[in-house]
Amino acid sequence: MAVVEAFGPGHRRGSSHGSARIFRRAYPDPLYVRMTGEAQRRWRQLSDFAAQDLILTTGAWTSARPRAGEDVRHLDRVRVPAELIPAASAAERWPGMWFGPDPVMFHPDGGVLDPERAMAAMRSIATARASSSMTAPGCCGWSRARRARACVRTTGPGMRGRDRGGRAWLEPLLGAHVRLPSLVVTQQDAFHFAPPSRGRGLPLFITMRSPGMACPPAGRPGAVKVGEHART
Repeated sequence: MAVVEAFGPGHRRGSSHGSARIFRRAYPDPLYVRMTGEAQRRWRQLSDFAAQDLILTTGAWTSARPRAGEDVRHLDRVRVPAELIPAASAAERWPGMWFGPDPVMFHPDGGVLDPERAMAAMRSIATARASSSMTAPGCCGWSRARRARACVRTTGPGMRGRDRGGRAWLEPLLGAHVRLPSLVVTQQDAFHFAPPSRGRGLPLFITMRSPGMACPPAGRPGAVKVGEHART
C-alpha cells in the first residue's frame, strides 16, 4: 500500500483542524443514525490502535427542534439511549443554560472529536502500514493500471508527471470516476470561552433557534467552543 499526499503531512489547506468537532447520534434520518453507530465503532477502533482517547463523550442535547420527539423514536429503534426533557427540568440539570419553552432532547452518546490528534493518529498508522509514503505536489488525477494498480498523475517537481496542469483538489482527482455534488464555500466563525466553574463539564449542546449555536467543549479543560449553526 502506498500513501500519496498532495501537500505535506499536517498541512493547513484542509478542514480537519482545531481541537473540537461534534459527534452525535441524533439525526432525523434512520440511515444517518445507523451510519453514526458505525462511525462510533470505527472511532473507538482508531482510538485503540492509537492508544489514546480521540472522542470525549460528554452527552449531547438539542433544543428548539420541532421534531425532537421523532429523533428520540429514531434513536430508540436502534437502541441508542435518548430522552425528551422538559425545559424546566433541563435548566435544573444544567445550571446557567437557557432552553426557552421547548423540551430538550438528550442522548448520552454525543461528544467531541479532537481533529488534530485524530489526523496525527491516522497519519502515524498509515505510515506504519504503508509500503511507501510520498508528498506529490500538483497531484491532479489517477487512473487504473495493469495488475489492479493505480497510476497517479502529478505536475510536481521531481515527479514523472504526465499532466500539464491541474489543481490538487477532489474534483480533478475523482471527477472522472465519481459524480460529485456542487460545492458552496461559506465562512464559519467560531469563538472560544472559558466559562465559570459551574459551567465545567457541560455536554455538547445545539440549539436550532435562529441564530442557532452549536457549542461543544473545545477539548481543553474549562473551555467552550461556540459556532453558528448553519442551515442548508
